[in-house]
Amino acid sequence: MNNNETPAPPPRPHDVRVWHDNHYRRTGPETRPGWWQRFEDAEDPYNPGNTLSGCVQRAGGDEYGSLSITHVNGRPAPQRIIATPKAAYPYRPDRAWLLNRADSIQSYVKYDGTNICQYAYQDADGNTFTSFKLRTRPFVPPRFQNLLNRCLTRYPAVARLQLRPGEAMLYELYGKHNPMLIEYDEEIELRALCRRNPETGDIETPNPAAPAFARLDCPLAEPESEGIWRNIQEEYVRRQTVHSRSLTEFRAGNGEKMFRGGGEGEMLYVAFPDGDRTEPGPFTRLIKLKPPQIEEIHQALDHVPRQELEATVRNVFEASDAPGITDFVELLAEEWSGEQISRSWETAERVLAEALEKREMEDGIIRSFREHFRPSDFFQDSAAVMRRLSQEYPRQQMSRVYSALAARLPYEEEDLPPAQEP
Repeated sequence: MNNNETPAPPPRPHDVRVWHDNHYRRTGPETRPGWWQRFEDAEDPYNPGNTLSGCVQRAGGDEYGSLSITHVNGRPAPQRIIATPKAAYPYRPDRAWLLNRADSIQSYVKYDGTNICQYAYQDADGNTFTSFKLRTRPFVPPRFQNLLNRCLTRYPAVARLQLRPGEAMLYELYGKHNPMLIEYDEEIELRALCRRNPETGDIETPNPAAPAFARLDCPLAEPESEGIWRNIQEEYVRRQTVHSRSLTEFRAGNGEKMFRGGGEGEMLYVAFPDGDRTEPGPFTRLIKLKPPQIEEIHQALDHVPRQELEATVRNVFEASDAPGITDFVELLAEEWSGEQISRSWETAERVLAEALEKREMEDGIIRSFREHFRPSDFFQDSAAVMRRLSQEYPRQQMSRVYSALAARLPYEEEDLPPAQEP
């Protein structure tokens, strides 16, 4: 949709410079080593026997999560995969508004889950392999494989999809079995969000008529309601208000704050004209629009509120299986300044310690459960499961036992049945 019914005046250079710099900075481990994290011989769960070595970008912006691969199966095979970008807010940390002009704005529903990037890489012999990764990992770790595999079973075209080297399809994995802040009706769902063009690196919106999306059998991100972006800032605030009114806050069974009745907001695909800086040509940036309850206008605060720390720590296990304070701070730094994080350091350490303690408790419950049951047993007859586990846990802990099983078992692989005797 166009911003105005009549043509807008040509954009001034500073109107697009910040977006242009983020899009075209194209760094590498050799030029910005602090922005990239090294990984060695990471095993590809979707192509057994394959290993990758290289670096993953963790500094944010358009390159966020990108891979700089150096070796495949121990042999040199240098290549770059541009993955899921970090969506930006349309203003600076001091709330100064930035997004004044654009060629066009397309809006889609924003889903609250775990981002999945499907991408293709080549080995030294030119063989191409398609796999999946989380934002700051080269692959999908075991914790999320079961959820993803359940969706891939429903969507075989996605599972069989063969991408070209450097091509990436981006999805959201969301639902009751991957709880974040929004309550969904679906147990677990996979939705295609957009594509990274392997030639240009640009972001392509989920158009069902486009060949790249027509080959998928999973649902695509849904377009949001139409609107005229005559004044981008006013329209942005108006949409925030609409989403805010649809949300109701509640406490989940584990005591964590969640919302129902609406969504996480909108993802704006904002097309910019030629910024005429390093590389000429138009480009697209992802801009996020969240209701105030979700966004929490935190840039005006001098610290990170505890509820924001609790919301962020939900994602820390996407960054590491054994996260430390450094992993937590890296996630916080995507949205908060160093000064805000520094003032909240002690609270952040407590929140992380509580999350790790909760995870350790859940691990023990899962081990006890696994001695007697398979994950499907809980969903088929939870009463029988709870009666058995009540022999091992005191009555006052049984609500925590149930909450832990309900939260963790969707991530657990189902054991294969015992082999039958011939």
